[in-house]
Amino acid sequence: MKLKKWLSNGTVKGFVLGFIFATILSTAIVVAANTTTLENVSYDVNLVVNGVELELAEDMRPFISGGRTYLPLRGIAEALGLVVDWDNETKTATVDEPVDEEDAEEAEDAEEARAVLVAYFSWAENAVFPEPDEDNDIDTMTGASQIVPGNTGRLAAWIAEGTGGELFSIVTEEAYPNNWGDIFVVGPGELAEEARPALKALCEDIEDYDVIFIGFPVWADNPPMAIYTFIEEHDLSGKTVVIFSAFGMGDMDNSFEVLSAAFPDDVTVIAVPFGVSSTGIADAKDDLDAWLKEIGF
Repeated sequence: MKLKKWLSNGTVKGFVLGFIFATILSTAIVVAANTTTLENVSYDVNLVVNGVELELAEDMRPFISGGRTYLPLRGIAEALGLVVDWDNETKTATVDEPVDEEDAEEAEDAEEARAVLVAYFSWAENAVFPEPDEDNDIDTMTGASQIVPGNTGRLAAWIAEGTGGELFSIVTEEAYPNNWGDIFVVGPGELAEEARPALKALCEDIEDYDVIFIGFPVWADNPPMAIYTFIEEHDLSGKTVVIFSAFGMGDMDNSFEVLSAAFPDDVTVIAVPFGVSSTGIADAKDDLDAWLKEIGF
């Protein structure tokens, strides 16, 4: 029996399975899990892949048993130029395309060449709070953090760690109230006035960065207006922007939508922002790392 062609590289990329068997039905092959006891084994099988008959080791020969034809995964995969890996703990074989070392090095070089800035606005760094003591205990785990760097600042630090980026704290000249209830008044007020609070400092070397992460808390379902000041005071043309947020009761989706529209047309805004409730900051690092990987960092 001869098998003219089993599959192509595109078919098996990422194909994961345990111990397999293949049953030939006309010209098709059915792949399934097998726990059947083998009986009446016949090795009268020739295996041809892409016009070349394979000469396999004794323990890798294809065979027929009980009307089924069993094919050697490793032999076929390697004949197609693929790489087979076996995980003995999970009893799983993984077939993938080989990694081109030159391409991998080029990708690594490109990653290293991509300069990242992590700019963020944190309430904790834009208001003056009393030092916590026995009479003034601040619960940073369940509310908006009042201890520097704040909730958004913690996310920013993790992002900088994961991307090799530089941190830049967006700080306004005039401090904000240190009472969360007053923020519910000031935030909507600035939004209604379309205010652009002056910043204490700008990022002087903004032109050196290719990717800008921008983070903020959500006030009145919108970013703090200082974020718009940052955008308008810096030339972000041609850059890639990634948005992240630590929010309480605000609407992250609305914040992402309105802020995305504020960038110049030649700015690429990554369509997958990261948002986490202020009550979930402490446990957010794993999710944040997974998100960074998802968007290519």
